[in-house]
Amino acid sequence: MNCFLTRNVVPGPTLMLLVVGAASLLWAPINGFSQDVPQIKWRADYDSARKESADKDLPMFVEFQTDTCIHCRRLEQETFADKGIIDKLNQHFVPLKVNASLFPRLVSALQIKLYPTMVIASPDGKIVGFIEGYQDVKALDGQLQKIIEQATPTWMVQKQEAAEKAVEEGNYLLAMQHLQLILKDGKERTIQKKAKLLQAEIDQLAAARLVRIQQVVKRGDNDTAADLLTDLQLRFAGTKAALASAKEFPADHEIFTAQANQEQRQVRDLLVQAKTAYQKERYHDALEVCRLIESLHADTPEGKIARDMVADIHADPAKLEAATISLNEKLAESYLYLAESFLEKGEQHAAALYFERAVRTAPASVVAREAQLKLVRLQPRTVATPASLKKEK
Repeated sequence: MNCFLTRNVVPGPTLMLLVVGAASLLWAPINGFSQDVPQIKWRADYDSARKESADKDLPMFVEFQTDTCIHCRRLEQETFADKGIIDKLNQHFVPLKVNASLFPRLVSALQIKLYPTMVIASPDGKIVGFIEGYQDVKALDGQLQKIIEQATPTWMVQKQEAAEKAVEEGNYLLAMQHLQLILKDGKERTIQKKAKLLQAEIDQLAAARLVRIQQVVKRGDNDTAADLLTDLQLRFAGTKAALASAKEFPADHEIFTAQANQEQRQVRDLLVQAKTAYQKERYHDALEVCRLIESLHADTPEGKIARDMVADIHADPAKLEAATISLNEKLAESYLYLAESFLEKGEQHAAALYFERAVRTAPASVVAREAQLKLVRLQPRTVATPASLKKEK
């Protein structure tokens, strides 16, 4: 971001460290404008401005000036009075005004020798640039625009890190989703250039897979080609190769014939399972299988039958109640297994807790009766003392 600097950035310092000990940077604005005229919303307190910068993920624009600085007055009366400059500073920065004569140690640490000097700090407090001396409207506007374009929002950094991690894990689909968000506004920030490089690497991986698919098709191994193509279009969705593969191998291509027949058999088998469960009044099982068919084969005739079966169960209170009872029994059974697992580890208190949940979840079920019996065995018994052994008062 040093393209706008008029001198080198001071190594290392941050505004947060340099202003430690200063309760506030008090400054009375002297531009004299009426409240009705647009003005730069100068902040006067460092701590609140720093927090605002971090919260809004905006850079700070800090003007250092003095009471006797002629060019400071000129900057305020001319450049800072321009509506375009006012809008840029108010919308894209957190402006802070500092009277240099009140903070000599800060001025010395930043090596400020010319007034006015404007310091740019990132949302994390790091100094990223200086603009020295009087700037007319055109000059300052251009510098501010470069800063705005090159500023790196924190969320972009987080997305870039997430994309790099996803690539390491082989989750290229997730990586592409993160990178597309970073590149969405079409600007040329440094991090966006980095995102483009990573996107290009993923495109190259996808392109290599497409070449392999083409080679497998030439060998006549359609089943393998169909599997590889499905993997390419799922794992590398959004890449140039994935888009090209969809055009080269449309849904009616011969490589999908064998796979389509296999999928058709699978969906038919699932539908038989759903119908069997429905006929045996195991409505919860029928719903689960139907929802699986809907999610995988929504556009098939079997998908329509599955939707109709789900609608039928939902429309019948008795069937829906039976499905709910079945679901509760399955949940109670899970609680029972969990309780027994704790019991094997000697954690009786946790075991008792899950036995109780099993009983409450499906009180009329066989599972609940079994859980109740085991819960009784866990409860401590009180041994009665024979009357002859009781201590007399």
